[in-house]
Amino acid sequence: MSIRRTIIVAVLVAAATLLTVTVATPVASATPSGGTPAAGTAGRGLCLDLTSSEVTRGLREIGPPLGRRDLRWVARSGSMARSTDRTPNCPPIMWATFDTSGGTASSPVAVLLFRPGKYLGVANRPTGYTRVTGFTPVSVTVTYRWPRPADANANPTGGPVSSVFFQVFDRVFRFGELPPGVG
Repeated sequence: MSIRRTIIVAVLVAAATLLTVTVATPVASATPSGGTPAAGTAGRGLCLDLTSSEVTRGLREIGPPLGRRDLRWVARSGSMARSTDRTPNCPPIMWATFDTSGGTASSPVAVLLFRPGKYLGVANRPTGYTRVTGFTPVSVTVTYRWPRPADANANPTGGPVSSVFFQVFDRVFRFGELPPGVG
């Protein structure tokens, strides 16, 4: 990593750390008295409720897998490491991972990024062999693999490469590599 890139990463981490105090301050209840989740990311006491309006908006923005109306996005079971985070102590960056319905390991996977109350965007164009491999209160690490020409779909030998995503205000910055054809 170049010295300039190292300095930029250090500045972003420092800025995001300072923002943690501001973003993590208690907010009003995420669920109105009627029991319906409020607009945003929170609901049912969770910082990131998969039935929230912002998750729905994110999935609508990326469209169905492979552009096919007969396919849909399915939340990856057990993949939301932050599912135990409870309002009002939400981290400044959150994610949700979605697989293609009826898909295989090579089917597109979408990693959507959020801050409390708002959808920020997708980590990258949905692609196969994608998973969240780490996180801190201010970053999410996504790791990618890909098949090489002689590989079977179930055993890709390309990669792995990883990208770290940082959220500063309403923007997401990526550092690291992407698989061929995704950038």
